[in-house]
Amino acid sequence: MNRLMDQLGTLVIVTVVTMLVWLYAEDANVVEYTDQSLRLQFVLPEGTEGVLSQEGATVKVDFNSSNGQYQQFLEQTRGEVITIQLPVDLQQSFDVIPLDIRDQLEQSVFRNLGINLTSVNPERIEVTFDKIIDHTMEIRIVSEPGPIKLAAQEFINADDRLLTLRLPASQARALENKFAIARIPQSTIADQEKGVSRPIRVPIELPAGVPRQAALPADIEVLATVANDRATINIDRLTIQLAYPPSINKRYIVEIDEASRFLTAFELEGPREQIELIKADPGAALVRASVWLNNEEVDKAAAEGGELTKAVEIIAPPGVVPVTVAERVTIRVTPREAPATP
Repeated sequence: MNRLMDQLGTLVIVTVVTMLVWLYAEDANVVEYTDQSLRLQFVLPEGTEGVLSQEGATVKVDFNSSNGQYQQFLEQTRGEVITIQLPVDLQQSFDVIPLDIRDQLEQSVFRNLGINLTSVNPERIEVTFDKIIDHTMEIRIVSEPGPIKLAAQEFINADDRLLTLRLPASQARALENKFAIARIPQSTIADQEKGVSRPIRVPIELPAGVPRQAALPADIEVLATVANDRATINIDRLTIQLAYPPSINKRYIVEIDEASRFLTAFELEGPREQIELIKADPGAALVRASVWLNNEEVDKAAAEGGELTKAVEIIAPPGVVPVTVAERVTIRVTPREAPATP
């Protein structure tokens, strides 16, 4: 009886050991797995503000692994998104980032599991990084056309004339030479006492394509003075003058585009006595049209194609203002040839 029990025990042990050996061999057997899908998510370093051309991608991978490694792979990736932090160059406002997807996956998944990754499709992906920046834009006060005229319209504080936008750098570049408008409605000044300056709050109108949430505040307080006695004058033609420091003339030839040399058919509005003076002596140069340039603007234009556009400033007697927003003119900038050395 004892002998029979010993034999049974031996048989059980042998069976168990055989099963373990078989299971180990099965688990260690290397198999090729193909067309396995992985979802990727691209993220920016913590604290970095920017917009990405794509937030993620799906790739297909082939690899060799044992059944045990494959089960670990499934546990780690099934229903999960693999996060890839982009190597962003914060010195660049707009950057194209090439990603080696194979290298990224080996570092984040396959190397830790000991799996041999044989193929990735696609192997490389390019992601563009568009940095969120502060862009400063000028605000201009404009009075809505109507029977109620303003003697003056101005900002309460000098800093109020500038608006800060938070938006991608590529959008900011498209906003060069554009401005926001603080438009004073007729309804806001309808009951205002004439000749008295009063603060009023008006909405800020942004250029087309700029999202409202990119700019704060949404409105601004300005000082408006309803005219006591106003009149208007139409000026048929006025030469536009260029004004700039002498240092610019030494280095560049600066010219207004031939088609834009004159300001034509524009209207001025202001105190009646001032308007009457202009009408009485049109040749007295009481009204001038000027474009003011500085060294920075001209240097930038010379480096970027030789042209810039800028608004015409109307210089007129006190209280006389243009009825409409000033025109913009094209200015050509040509570097002067350096004198030949003897």
